[in-house]
Amino acid sequence: MEQQINFIQIEKDNAAHFEMASKLWIPFIKEVNEHDGTYESEEQITNGLKKRVSIQGRRKDMHFVACVNEEPFVIAMFTIDLGTVYGLLEKGYGTIMGFYIHPKFRRKGLGTSFSKHIEATLYSNGARKMYICPDSVTGEPFWKSNGYTDSGKIDPDDKKPIYIKEISCPIDFTNCKMIPLTQNAASEISQWNMKSLMMLITSRIIQMGIFRMNLHGEQNSFAWRITMRLLVKYLVSSMEKTCGLVGQWLRNFAVKAMVAIS
Repeated sequence: MEQQINFIQIEKDNAAHFEMASKLWIPFIKEVNEHDGTYESEEQITNGLKKRVSIQGRRKDMHFVACVNEEPFVIAMFTIDLGTVYGLLEKGYGTIMGFYIHPKFRRKGLGTSFSKHIEATLYSNGARKMYICPDSVTGEPFWKSNGYTDSGKIDPDDKKPIYIKEISCPIDFTNCKMIPLTQNAASEISQWNMKSLMMLITSRIIQMGIFRMNLHGEQNSFAWRITMRLLVKYLVSSMEKTCGLVGQWLRNFAVKAMVAIS
């Protein structure tokens, strides 16, 4: 039987949540320390986790989330940065302070899918740009592959390069939810290229299918990926004739939405 995937917000004063977070956060910090050539005892890591959990609930745009199937396999802490990273960035960036996938669930597309969920969540909180300071061993290759670029700036605290990315999609495909419409989102929709929109929607629907297949141990072969890409191209080409009508409807919807919320 297919298992349910749950996104759980870690809450302070919840012992079960803390135990669940510890199972992922402790190996995460140990892995990062190994890559950085540093060391923290398990007690120090646990104390650091307690501090992070203790501030949960103070702001609506502060998230500490575990992704759970039969067991927790992904954890991430992300929020809107109200500061400027010592003046290096403007206020309002979304940022990811921790992102970890259990080793046995890696290279299955789950990390990419969850990162899109994070971006969509922070977009709904008002972020239009993201930044992260990844480690050089596993972090930089992963975030580069997901559209993040080196800003050329170094975080004074982490002593790591700051990677940034612009985000604009108002749909959380991983969690299958529409992000609340804002005036900015309505304005963006009215400007979208319809062929690109159809490609995005179709590819994300297929990506959700791959996410679920990978989670349940089904083979995600090279041939499968090629087949899915060909299917996307076919669907897009078959929908091009209707793009004019769909585009007109979406633009009219966006204009009405802008009027309604202005």
